[in-house]
Amino acid sequence: MKSIDVKIIRKFVERAAEKLPGEWVIMGGSVLPLLGKQIRVTQDIDVAGPKAATMEHTLKLMEIAEELGLPPEAINQAGAFFLHRIPNWKNHLIPVIKGKKGTFYRPDLWLFIRLKISRLTESDLSDCIHILDEAKTTELEPKKELIDQIKKELSKEDPQTARAKRIQELLRVLS
Repeated sequence: MKSIDVKIIRKFVERAAEKLPGEWVIMGGSVLPLLGKQIRVTQDIDVAGPKAATMEHTLKLMEIAEELGLPPEAINQAGAFFLHRIPNWKNHLIPVIKGKKGTFYRPDLWLFIRLKISRLTESDLSDCIHILDEAKTTELEPKKELIDQIKKELSKEDPQTARAKRIQELLRVLS
């Protein structure tokens, strides 16, 4: 599968905002390239649409991807499942682009880390560290609630696991 870079993600969001109604959220490894940071290669574009989004909207997303030389499976909407489980997630969105029909957002620091913490792979940890670096100049400091949530995740984990060590590293970086 073709790697997705800053230019492709930017074009995707611009075209989608022109063609799709509603509020959409770009998530995961697609966020950092939108901020102009090509830290790692991503193979898909994680996007969550409004609850009212239909199969027609999903097909339109895939058509836009295909127009940009990406396969349809480059559109990943699985993150919507996790997004909608987080209370008050809509309060943690930052607009990226407003088009003719729709608006695309990205998660703020708080929401970005909340979405990553349940899995927190090596690449998730790296993404969190890089967005923390970006957030120092554009967002408020991490909230106590976020740190408490991360500590809660750590308490569920065997301290000897690789994931526990990554959670500890994330806490260290946040402090």
